[in-house]
Amino acid sequence: MADSLHSNPTSFQSGDWFGDIRAHFEMSSSFGHKGRVLTTIVRFMRCSRCLELGSAYGMSGLFILEALSARGAETQLITVEGSERLHRMASALLESRFPGRVSCEYGWTSHVLPRLAGNVTPVDFMFHDAGHSRKDYVSDFLAALPSLAAGAVVLFDDINWNDPRYASSNPQCRKGWLEVVAHERVLQAVEIGEEMGLLLLK
Repeated sequence: MADSLHSNPTSFQSGDWFGDIRAHFEMSSSFGHKGRVLTTIVRFMRCSRCLELGSAYGMSGLFILEALSARGAETQLITVEGSERLHRMASALLESRFPGRVSCEYGWTSHVLPRLAGNVTPVDFMFHDAGHSRKDYVSDFLAALPSLAAGAVVLFDDINWNDPRYASSNPQCRKGWLEVVAHERVLQAVEIGEEMGLLLLK
C-alpha cells in the first residue's frame, strides 16, 4: 500500500499547498519512529478503545489497529478525517484490513467530536494529528474530553509545527499544546523529541 502511494503522481491540493499524492503522503503519514511510539503506547497501556483525529492515508490507523489486535477482537478504533478524498482512501484500507473493528468518520473534528461525545464507549487513547494550530489543539481536546476515560492517554503530533507551505501565519501549535497541558484533567505531560507531546489524564 505504502509503495503504491510513494509512486503515485496524481495531483493533490491541500489549502494553499499543491503537489502530488506521493509528496503529500510522505509529508503527512506516520512511519518508523512515530509508528513505534503509537504501537508502544497502545500495547503498554493495554488500550481497548482508541480515537484518532486525522486519518490521512490510514498509516497511523494501521499501527494502532495492529497493536489493538493483541487485546482481542472486541477492540475498536474510531478515526476522523476532514478531507473527503483522504477519508475514502483511508477507510477503504482500514476497513479491508480490520473489518468490524474500525469506524471511519468523515468530517471536520469541530463537527464530529460533539456528535461523538457521550455516544461512544469511553476512549482510553486518543491520537491528535488533525488541524495544526493553537485553536485546533485546544478546541479538539476540550470537545473530546467527555469521551476520554479516567487514565486515558492522549498523544499530540507536531507540537512545534510551523510549516509555511501550509500556514500563512504562525499557527502557534506550541502555545496550544501548553494550554492543553495546563488543563485540570492532565495528571502528567511529557514531550517526545521535538514533535510529540504525551498526556496522562485524571
